Amino acid sequence: MSSQPPQQIQPTSNGVSRSNSKTSSGTRARSSLGLSPLFHQDDLYDMIPGTSLSEVNTDLRLMLSNLISHAPARRRGGSRKQPHAYVIKWVDYTNRYGIGYVLDDGSVGCVFKGENGQPASSVVVRDGERHIRRKARSVDTPEVKGIPYSESEQLVPRHGNAIEFYENRDDDLLGCRGIRRGMVSPSLFDARSSKVMKIRVNSGSDADRCDAEKIKRVKLVDQFGKYMIGSLGRHGDDGLADAPAPRQTSGQFIKFYQRLGNVGIWGFGDGAFQFNFPDHTKLVISPGRTRSSSPWIDFYHLSPSAARYFAAKGKMHPSGFDTRAIASDEAATFISIANGSSSNSVEERIREILDANSFMEKIGFMKEVLKGWIKYGRLGGRPSTNKTPSGVDSVAPELFWQGTQERTPTGGHGTKFVWVTVGAPDGDGEYRSVMLKDSDREKLEKRGGLSGGVDHEKEMDVLRERLRMMGRE
Repeated sequence: MSSQPPQQIQPTSNGVSRSNSKTSSGTRARSSLGLSPLFHQDDLYDMIPGTSLSEVNTDLRLMLSNLISHAPARRRGGSRKQPHAYVIKWVDYTNRYGIGYVLDDGSVGCVFKGENGQPASSVVVRDGERHIRRKARSVDTPEVKGIPYSESEQLVPRHGNAIEFYENRDDDLLGCRGIRRGMVSPSLFDARSSKVMKIRVNSGSDADRCDAEKIKRVKLVDQFGKYMIGSLGRHGDDGLADAPAPRQTSGQFIKFYQRLGNVGIWGFGDGAFQFNFPDHTKLVISPGRTRSSSPWIDFYHLSPSAARYFAAKGKMHPSGFDTRAIASDEAATFISIANGSSSNSVEERIREILDANSFMEKIGFMKEVLKGWIKYGRLGGRPSTNKTPSGVDSVAPELFWQGTQERTPTGGHGTKFVWVTVGAPDGDGEYRSVMLKDSDREKLEKRGGLSGGVDHEKEMDVLRERLRMMGRE
């Protein structure tokens, strides 16, 4: 069992526009992306193995079937893996463009919604975080003179890594045939070129219009990256200006994002998933060594005392963030220990961590998510709106996490729950949201005579009722 401190995770930024207390459902204003294809017929690209609809569905079934406990005698000892890449910062703009993110290896990327008849796509700039930080440090301020950087005006380093573009190959008859990847020279994004200075989306050759689509996406990556890295703090900048080479990247990219109420889910190119729970824990699950092996889990957790404080108070202890750490092992080992099968003091300590951080409840939620995707026949599958015989919209209940989460303080704006998907094969579902406002809390207090406030279970009851009414308001 390995354990090490995780990188500090800054508060997330949320670009989703606020709604009123009613349930909102349906489409949002389209962006200017997708007015032309992303790839031209002369562009070089390759299909990524294992990304077709049938292959991904098979992998989902295998991951679900292998999420079982092993007897102590079957536990594997000695063999350890490095933690999988994970998302450390993100900005949610799913109601218009998609979602931007920063990986722990310094890669900056975005997953873009399919728009204007074009499929979902994504972009990754390797070592993008370092580039953005160096650009920020090159700016003079009243307190300090900027550190010169020859690429300070560039979207990406002109002599850096190729920019990676990914696009779903959706097919109306055959389903998603997989994801294709194009490696584009950074010279296309030279800020001094006329293409970058003035994007012309409806003029020029077909190739020019495709290049314009690429440039628009890289500009958004730059904007999102500056927001995430700048507004969430500049930490670890020392030595960046003089560092001779970037750190080694994981080669990972995000192909898919889904938010289910209050849980964010990231899908990686290698079939791994990251689940971000509203109690500031996260669970990264990646495929096992073989098709019959237990998946590997990196569990980013709070200390038992901080987790119990959070569960009781509905908020983080003042020093709770400082207690976060990571435990990594096969899912089968964790499940076995969590179910009470511990053979030494180390495993007893792990069991205390798993129990305090609701590990088995999170495994249960993850299983339900996998079952839902399998039920609807594709990664990210969600219930859709149907017409009843009387012509009224009917929506099947959406899945959401009912466990430990932050409670809205009295006088706050309320809590927003969002259901949205970006990058799913064969298209994304509807955007839906529910806002639980203080007025809902007040109604509960009056109804139940609860002078001490509303408990978590009653708030969940309100949310379940709002979801039941979704599509009828």
